[in-house]
Amino acid sequence: MSAWEKARKILQQGGVVAVPTETVFGLLARADRPEAVERIYHIKGRTREKPLVLMPPDLETARKYGGFSEAALRLARQFWPGPLTLVVPAGPEAPKTLVHEDTLGIRVPDFEPLLALLQDLAGIPIASTSANPSGAPPARTPEEVRRALGDAVDLVIPEPAGGQAPSTVVQMTADPPRVLRKGGIPVLALEEALGREVQLAPDQTFHVLYLCTGNTCRSPMAEWITRHLMDPKIKSHVAVGSAGTAAFEGSPIHPDAARALEEIGIRVHGHQARRLTQELVAWADVIYGMERIHVEAARELGAGAKARLFGEHSVGEVPDPIGQGFMFYRMVRDALLKTIREVILPYLERKWP
Repeated sequence: MSAWEKARKILQQGGVVAVPTETVFGLLARADRPEAVERIYHIKGRTREKPLVLMPPDLETARKYGGFSEAALRLARQFWPGPLTLVVPAGPEAPKTLVHEDTLGIRVPDFEPLLALLQDLAGIPIASTSANPSGAPPARTPEEVRRALGDAVDLVIPEPAGGQAPSTVVQMTADPPRVLRKGGIPVLALEEALGREVQLAPDQTFHVLYLCTGNTCRSPMAEWITRHLMDPKIKSHVAVGSAGTAAFEGSPIHPDAARALEEIGIRVHGHQARRLTQELVAWADVIYGMERIHVEAARELGAGAKARLFGEHSVGEVPDPIGQGFMFYRMVRDALLKTIREVILPYLERKWP
């Protein structure tokens, strides 16, 4: 008998199992067995105010338990199976053990053996959460699960998880939809799918990365202008950085760029150029490239919908001022100011209710 077949039998009997997903390891139990759900809370040391998530095999099954608006259906159809948890109105058949304030969190995973298991358990609602003590880092291997939880679970599937970022959690009962936890589906990908902006929960931050070639002129100028002009009410929620596609690591800001900023009361200190990396792409929620070639470079590193042209809705491409003289730096500065004031800062200020 395979480990997955053992997991099915244990779940049918009301046990708790740890299984790999495309993101991290998860704990599963029957949601229609309160004692099984209670075991998960005990294993994790999790507060009851943090509900578990329903894990069905497909959208059709999910709709038996929760109410899906057109917007929720659009996200589910685009990103399921995948790392997206939707919080929707709980339906009459929703397991009471998973309902919180009349809502239900639901996710269809993108991991074939797990989907097959869920299909085999059709008709039995399955509760899920990450396989780690509450507040601890998520486990990605069977060994990490055993170290964290010991013998508390009835079975640990001996296969590694996919290692993707944990799921993005979106509250679809809010208007506009609200991201309760950032994760595997970027904020901008959600907005692109919905055709509208989403907001973030108060404990979530938003990371802005400006991108040019050398990270000594345009992108650091944009970074420092944004910091200078940002409303104090959102400063603790927004992190701003910059990078270059061909930067010489550690280079200072160009003297003419620094001088142009000083003219408007911004003094740059400590800037060191850095090259764009996959780690920076993963960190960023939005990447503003000064030219289309910068957007393409970010997308080659996996940025996807995160990468946007800085002046797409205002000034267009922002040209490189290197070798163009100080008046050109002023022109670039003013183009950056225009877009940051009129487009980027208003967008950031709308991110929190």
